[in-house]
Amino acid sequence: MAQLITPFGSVREIHPEYGAACFTTSELHALVDGWLECVHLPDGRLMWINEEGKLHGLPSNPLATLLARSVLQPYNYVAGPAVVTTRQEAGE
Repeated sequence: MAQLITPFGSVREIHPEYGAACFTTSELHALVDGWLECVHLPDGRLMWINEEGKLHGLPSNPLATLLARSVLQPYNYVAGPAVVTTRQEAGE
């Protein structure tokens, strides 16, 4: 079950378009509003974030940052929306 986490704390379940088994790159680009960066979470899921979120001044995403804390550099944070998928939902 993929989730979209907004910088404002809302979390909602999302699904690939047209009933597909996995998200397309275009879908993920649209959801994070920019270039994709993949963060490998400790539980095996993948977090897709905007690679240039901080450069574009997107707001920090405290919940996504908390989920990724153990794999982020100290004092780093996630900016903008984040999409959390399983490897299967990402097409791996």
